[in-house]
Amino acid sequence: MINKLSGFFTHKGYLKLNVRDKEIEVVFKVVPSGLMIVCFLDDSQDWLKVGVLDQITQTVSRILTEKYPQFPDVKTHAIIVTNEPTRTRQKCENCTSSFWMIHEPTRRLMIFEDQVAEFGDARTAVEECLKQNVVSLMLTQLKELFSPVNTTLIFVNIFIMIVLEIMGDTNDASFMHSAGAFSVADLMWGKHDYWRLFTCAFLHFGWQHLLYNMISLLYLGKPLEKYLGSVKYAIFYALCVIGSSTISACWYYFFGGYLRSVGDMDGYLSHLFCVTAGASGAICGVAGGVAYILIKNRKANRNFSFIRWLIFVGLLMFSGVGSEGVNNAAHIGGMIFGFLLCIVFVLFKKKGDKPRFQEVNNG
Repeated sequence: MINKLSGFFTHKGYLKLNVRDKEIEVVFKVVPSGLMIVCFLDDSQDWLKVGVLDQITQTVSRILTEKYPQFPDVKTHAIIVTNEPTRTRQKCENCTSSFWMIHEPTRRLMIFEDQVAEFGDARTAVEECLKQNVVSLMLTQLKELFSPVNTTLIFVNIFIMIVLEIMGDTNDASFMHSAGAFSVADLMWGKHDYWRLFTCAFLHFGWQHLLYNMISLLYLGKPLEKYLGSVKYAIFYALCVIGSSTISACWYYFFGGYLRSVGDMDGYLSHLFCVTAGASGAICGVAGGVAYILIKNRKANRNFSFIRWLIFVGLLMFSGVGSEGVNNAAHIGGMIFGFLLCIVFVLFKKKGDKPRFQEVNNG
């Protein structure tokens, strides 16, 4: 339960402190008076010992005071999850730390007369969390992932997929080409269908291809949009679409030319007429932008850990498997392009703009 509680608090704007002990979760946030810390302790297995509560709260207070010396006023409160409230209260009766208890079987918050009745917005958050069932909790977490531009992009991709599935077979390269996918041949011999460099990013070879890409965009796009702002993020994404597609086209053109020079005409023609579609190149651009911000603000921004970034980049790299293959040129090129483009965007941010990444470590 303490994992659920700490996760709910982070969605409410709290920051999370990594603790190795599985029976302890710590969240905190900056308030006008300083730091407000909430320690969640799991005593459902009779883990807590006499005097340990004070040791934990004092240690956490010291760690955060050293980490954030600009906030010397630190207030700490504990919330203990237990199956036996009477026994837990006896173990904590001589402690100076303020605490509440949650009776796990009944999911009831217990506040005694000798304890504080309120601790910032912690009581409201706990009661709200305890009232949630699994479905409402999932809906709350999904809601946190939504942002105006990024969510719109996802729905546009899904809508186009539905329309194309009604019209034909999205696993058919010829059909996808007629719908707006591109090949190098479309840019040569007087055709100059450069518009395909943009439209191809909204087409996908089958539902599996779309699913991998949209999951990655859902998690990668929101933090970047929050950091850059919706308008700049929309421009950033559009440039990543064009940039990744252009890099892909150049790769197929020049490598195809190399194959022709060595006499591999089959390889040359396959590169020339290879049909490319999918948002993964642009999303890799977004991943590159997120990577730059993580590096730039590595001490302050922890809500999107590097491990999670690697997981979703891995999803992107394999999103084309089982359809038309993986376009590594668009993926790698898009990621480098997005990384460099984000540097430019950050350089031109207004001096008064503040980073909008939250300092939360969910991973």
